[in-house]
Amino acid sequence: MAKESVKVWYDFLCPWARIGVFWIRNVQEAGGLDLDIEWKSFSLENINLPEEASADELWATAPERRGLLPAAAAKWAETQGSEVFLAYQRAMFDARHVDRKKIGKPEVTAEILSAVGVDGEAVTGELVENPKWLEAARADHEEAAELGVFGVPTFVFPDAAPVFTRLLEVTESDRAVEIYKRLRSAAEDPLIHEIKRPSLLR
Repeated sequence: MAKESVKVWYDFLCPWARIGVFWIRNVQEAGGLDLDIEWKSFSLENINLPEEASADELWATAPERRGLLPAAAAKWAETQGSEVFLAYQRAMFDARHVDRKKIGKPEVTAEILSAVGVDGEAVTGELVENPKWLEAARADHEEAAELGVFGVPTFVFPDAAPVFTRLLEVTESDRAVEIYKRLRSAAEDPLIHEIKRPSLLR
């Protein structure tokens, strides 16, 4: 029987998504994740479009946008095996939030792909010319919209409603697993609809 999955929606533009993605990866590395991870692209640019704006136009002009080419590249990288994908995912998040690079520019996307050992220029050319990778990223986003997902990171555990979660820092080892158990327990309890805290100073 195939292992069930937790779906994880993320956008490289979001610092909270970086924390959530790195955290769930640490849970997996610590042996505390009893599920596979199904990575899902989300577009903050799409969800924040003005009412009169066109989503079709947004996706058709991906090379001019801040985060759509990186999302398409992630869908491509998934087809190259977990080693390439995970290296790319980490490198792209760090390029955006540590190095402050404009990751949506084709030449920057190509640079980051090349840094993880693939032909970044060729791959980026394919992302621009072949719509299937952007279509795959958009399909992820539209799946999220059908579930009412409004931001990232959002986790969907089996037989549970989506849960949007902000963690203040990336945790590792036992602490990461502890948080995972708490989050999953809350997500799977149908009586817990929403939990909010006042904004915390960091």
